[in-house]
Amino acid sequence: MRELINAFGLLSINQFVSVIFGFVRTKILSTMVGTFGVGIVSQATYLMQLLRQISTLGISGGFVKLIAEYRSKEDQAQLNKTIITALSVFSIFGIFIVILSWFFGKQIAIWIFGNPTYEQYILIVSIAAYLAVEYRLVLSIFRGLLQWREYVFVSVVGYSLNVISTFILIFFHGIFGAMLSILVAQAINLLLSLYFLRRKVILSLKLAPWRHKPDVQSFRNLLRFVGPLSTVTLLALLATLYIRSEIIHTPELGADSNGIYHVAAAMSTAYMGLLIFSLSTFGEPRVTTLLKNPKAIIQLQNDEMKLGVLVIAPIILALMAFRNIWIPILFSRDFLAAGTLLIWQFGGDFFRVISTTLNITLLPMERFTFIYFNGLLYWGGWAYLSKYLIPHFGLSAIPISYLIVNLVMLVSSFFYHTLTTQYRVSRGNAILLIKAITLTTLGLIFSHVIENAVLQMMISSIILIIMLIWLPTRKDYSDLANLIRERIIDLSNQDSQENDQN
Repeated sequence: MRELINAFGLLSINQFVSVIFGFVRTKILSTMVGTFGVGIVSQATYLMQLLRQISTLGISGGFVKLIAEYRSKEDQAQLNKTIITALSVFSIFGIFIVILSWFFGKQIAIWIFGNPTYEQYILIVSIAAYLAVEYRLVLSIFRGLLQWREYVFVSVVGYSLNVISTFILIFFHGIFGAMLSILVAQAINLLLSLYFLRRKVILSLKLAPWRHKPDVQSFRNLLRFVGPLSTVTLLALLATLYIRSEIIHTPELGADSNGIYHVAAAMSTAYMGLLIFSLSTFGEPRVTTLLKNPKAIIQLQNDEMKLGVLVIAPIILALMAFRNIWIPILFSRDFLAAGTLLIWQFGGDFFRVISTTLNITLLPMERFTFIYFNGLLYWGGWAYLSKYLIPHFGLSAIPISYLIVNLVMLVSSFFYHTLTTQYRVSRGNAILLIKAITLTTLGLIFSHVIENAVLQMMISSIILIIMLIWLPTRKDYSDLANLIRERIIDLSNQDSQENDQN
């Protein structure tokens, strides 16, 4: 558990910084281009992610798994071959996608934006996706090698430079500048990651991928992951684009409503990215090293579930209670209508975190059948429910569908792991879940139905205090205090060693 908390803390720094800079960027967008501009730019961002996943065939997770596996075996030759093969092959796919996007730009613009005049945006986004492919693969190398410090440093510096370039480009070129900033951001990220890959990782670990040629066997090893991972990843992005396109094409809603929904989605992505990314980034490579120890894997699943619940519950309750404050600050008062969507969105997030902690074993154990089932049920179900419910609930149909699908996914994941492995929820986690679900449900409902903002925040604050006292055990607080104390001592020792060397 201590190793998990330590890695989670370091990765959370990266995600926290990404959240801060992400909302700074969103604030710039919402202030300078309004709800319509946010709706258009958010579509472009999801399109870039879709093209990026098509270029990598959705197997970056398998790439991380192989890197971690070869590193644990100290197989330097295969490690080098896998790295150069992935970078080369996905570069070819990325260039091919750029050519196709240029050729079919007008048709894609009609589907994504509902306007053929946005054809130039498609080319910009496709080039950005190509650069993002290379950048994400470099970050995957950091992940697979467990080089968390380098990973965090590259990401944080990239975020700060991206915000600066975004402001300058939007200031001079409006929505076109916002689109161009997506491309510039990925170029900056790639250059930074390549520099630190060579300087901090390649040299220190004595790797030499550039001295090897792309290897057929390495490509075949990667292809094992193409079917399930590419299918699920592409389905995820297609479903998201489809849902948002439905919002834009629905006469009663449109691009402005897509901008309103983006508030709920962006906030959810922000803290969920922190949680899910940190948990899976640590959990999946760690499970790879524990494949011969089933009991340790089950313990890791329970540890991650406990940490996930302890973090997610107070976050969503606080965000729900103080939404009338943070929405105008991060966006503008024009986006306050998004407040009615949050109860459903946050409820879905709670169940999604728990499912994630259960499913960290799927990729390392290559449980591809359930990965297929999981992805089809989740993304296909969300898209279908959203389209079906929009005529009945309007914009609220999207987060309502999200909540329903995540609850179904949690139940299916729980039964899958119970039936196929020796997994059992620990007694402590069972008690924690009962407490957390009760308090979180009460908090979300009170925040949603009480109209008086002051009374709403008072009641929510009381529930939040009870949550912070009642959910963690004394041992949890003790372990956290000891870990902080150890980190302070480690930092002091490092400073002393540096001073002695100087």
